[in-house]
Amino acid sequence: MNKAKYKLWEITRYGISGETDLKEGIGKIVDINGCTLLRCTQGHGVVSIDFCEMKVSAGCLVVLTGDLPFIPIELSRDFHAYYISVPKALADETFYKVASSFWDLLYKHPVLPTTPEQDRLLKHWFIQTDWIINHCDTEQAKDVVRNNFYNLFVAIDNEMRRTGIEEVSNFSKNRSWKLYNDFYTLLSRHHTKHHDVKYYADKLHITPDYLYKLFHRIENISPKEMIDRFVIVSIKILLQNTDLSIKNIAAELHFDDPPYMCRFFRRMTGMSPLEYRDSVKK
Repeated sequence: MNKAKYKLWEITRYGISGETDLKEGIGKIVDINGCTLLRCTQGHGVVSIDFCEMKVSAGCLVVLTGDLPFIPIELSRDFHAYYISVPKALADETFYKVASSFWDLLYKHPVLPTTPEQDRLLKHWFIQTDWIINHCDTEQAKDVVRNNFYNLFVAIDNEMRRTGIEEVSNFSKNRSWKLYNDFYTLLSRHHTKHHDVKYYADKLHITPDYLYKLFHRIENISPKEMIDRFVIVSIKILLQNTDLSIKNIAAELHFDDPPYMCRFFRRMTGMSPLEYRDSVKK
C-alpha cells in the first residue's frame, strides 16, 4: 500500500530544520518523519494528534512521532514555529534508550507548555542542533544529533515529573496495559487489511468482549471505533496524495466493494471520498 502523506519538508541526510507556519498542511495528514519537534514562537491554533484535538500556542513544544497521525486544523495568521525533524532510523535508535514510562507520559501530553526559562533552553537546543544538521557532514555529527535528542527527552521526562504530570495509571505496568499497547501495534500493521475486532482479539488471545471492556476502561471508546479511525486516515492519505480511483482504494484497503467503502467514509466524515479529494486539492 502507498503510505504517502503530505510533506511540508523533504528530509535529507540525518535530519532537517527550518521555520514553518504549517499553513500548507491544514486539513491534511502531515508526514513528520521518524520524529519532529515544533517549537512554537508566535500565534496559536488547534492540531489533531492521534485523533485528539489539542491547542498549541507560543511557548509550546510539540513532540511528534511517526506512529501518531498529525493534522493541523486551524492556525492563527501569525502562527510560527521552528522545526527539527529526523528520519525513522535515527529516531528509533534514540527511542529504544528512553524509558517506556516516558512514552506513556508523552503520548498523553505531546503538546508541552514551557516556562520562559525552559523556552530559553529549548531555543539554544534548537540553534545547536540546527547548526549540526546544516553544517556537519561527518558520521560523528549523526551521533551528536542522536545524543542531542536523547538528552532532550531525558530533560523533558524530568521536567514533566517535576511539575506534576503523573503516569497514566498504576495499572499501566500490568497485563491490561500491555494488551492495550499490543493492540495498537497490531492495528498499525494490519488495519489496511483487517477491519474487525475479532481478528485483533484472536491475535491477542483474548475474547472480543474482553477487548471492548479493556478499551472502555482506558479510552472510553470501543476498539471498533479506533479501527475505523485508522482506516479513515488511510483512505484520506490515498485520496489526498495519490490519483488512485475509488475502486482501487477500496481494493487496497480490502473493502468488499467500493460502494460500501463510500458509505463508510460518508458516515465517518460527512462527505463522499470524491468530495474529500476535491476539498483537499483546492
